[in-house]
Amino acid sequence: MNTLVLTIICAILFGTYDLSIKLASGSGNPTALAFLVQLASTITLAMILLRQSFSEPLKYPTNPLFAVVAGVLIALALSLLFFILKNSGLPSSSVIPLTLIGRNLVLVILSVIVLKDNLSLTRISGLILGLTSLFLI
Repeated sequence: MNTLVLTIICAILFGTYDLSIKLASGSGNPTALAFLVQLASTITLAMILLRQSFSEPLKYPTNPLFAVVAGVLIALALSLLFFILKNSGLPSSSVIPLTLIGRNLVLVILSVIVLKDNLSLTRISGLILGLTSLFLI
């Protein structure tokens, strides 16, 4: 399937995910909600992994450290996001975009520092537009 089509589907999934986060945010303990999201995610991934194991041999990562770190970080971030949505009084139409834009800005900065990615004129422009959009939101 075309990469552009898959990227659009991925964006739709993430956008719907963010909406679901907002819809769930006022209904309980933020950490319990984050746990439920992660549990549902784990069950879904286990079913996908089981399905894939019938069609191709499973190849486990030889160094899963960064996957574990990513899991810990997303658990902390998701719990904090639920807490902010429940307790700040700010509209989700501001909180979630600020979080996503901030996440992208941090990713670009860390990619330049840690991965030694090039900081091209296009990326600098993207950073400026991201910061501008934070101000406008």
